[in-house]
Amino acid sequence: MTRQCCAPLSGCHNPGAVAQDNPYDIPVGRETGPPRFPVATALLVSAVLVLALGYLETNTPTELSFGGLYFVPVALAAWAGGLPWGIAAAFGTAVDWVVASIANAGNWDHLGLRLWTGANHFASYSFLAWLVHRSRRTSQQLSAANAQLQIQSLTDPLTGLWNRRYLDVCMPADAASSVRTHRDRRATDRQRIAQNIDLVFLLLDFDHFKEVNDRHGHHAGDAVLKQAAAILRELTRASDTVIRWGGEEFLVVARNANRRDATLLAERLREGFARYTFEVGAGVPLKLTCSIGFAFYPLLVDAPGAGDWEQVLSLVDRCLYIAKREGRNAWVGVGATERFAASDVPHDLTAEVPRLLAEGRMTLQTSVQRERPLDWE
Repeated sequence: MTRQCCAPLSGCHNPGAVAQDNPYDIPVGRETGPPRFPVATALLVSAVLVLALGYLETNTPTELSFGGLYFVPVALAAWAGGLPWGIAAAFGTAVDWVVASIANAGNWDHLGLRLWTGANHFASYSFLAWLVHRSRRTSQQLSAANAQLQIQSLTDPLTGLWNRRYLDVCMPADAASSVRTHRDRRATDRQRIAQNIDLVFLLLDFDHFKEVNDRHGHHAGDAVLKQAAAILRELTRASDTVIRWGGEEFLVVARNANRRDATLLAERLREGFARYTFEVGAGVPLKLTCSIGFAFYPLLVDAPGAGDWEQVLSLVDRCLYIAKREGRNAWVGVGATERFAASDVPHDLTAEVPRLLAEGRMTLQTSVQRERPLDWE
């Protein structure tokens, strides 16, 4: 079964090789070829020019008719294909001029001259249309290749998940959408909290992962990371984004989520890895646990524009550190209470969390069983 490992640039399931789409309209390889100048247009322009030429030849001096009308194909060619094609059209025009001069000197009849002119223009414009078509096809091929390269630049080659650069591309749009949704909902703060309109950030890190590399080699560590990517895809929804954050850290961005359910998702991830047996080659089973930190965006339900997603991500990183410090194989989350006003959001939110916790403006949630409250420091 194929499913998305990311937002609905975007889809993947196989931990090694991944097919991905583009939901955020990342500007990848947009077409830059010349404007289309089809054969039908070339024929129409040629016919108009031939008829006009025949008319002018019977009413004006030959030099005026040729000099004035020959400027038109050169200008059109330069417009359609650039300077090289303009030069080519100018060359064809020069040949036409020479033939016309010989014809006038030899008293060729006007019908023969017009037939020559029409054939020359037909050939010139048909060739021009073919060149434009070929250029556009080449441009499309280059565009597709460029798109693939840019997608690869946003993908982790080992696991097939998105990398950190992808978050910088997609998150501004996601954050803005979440803020708009909160503002547009005609509901009380308590009702909005109960709706699935939040972004939940969960940062996961394997416990004692260095021992895997030290005891079994880096190939075993790579095998664990690939299997971890597959597990995360199974434990998250298709609308969620899974990112390899770096090393043995993974970031999950749960979209259309409810902050009240964040502890359930964190426990699902923690338990899912604790129960899984990794295979690292030679039939060697391996058990690993993970620690998780999480927080929500928008930070404040009643003031969704207060704070930014980067501040929330800093809180998540600190929560992960606390979970590891408190014994690992655990999760820790932080969130704002109803007492937290928009005017209370400091510039360095992470540094001010101890004060905000003491004042009851923020609260910690954890799976760690302790008699005393967790220490943010």
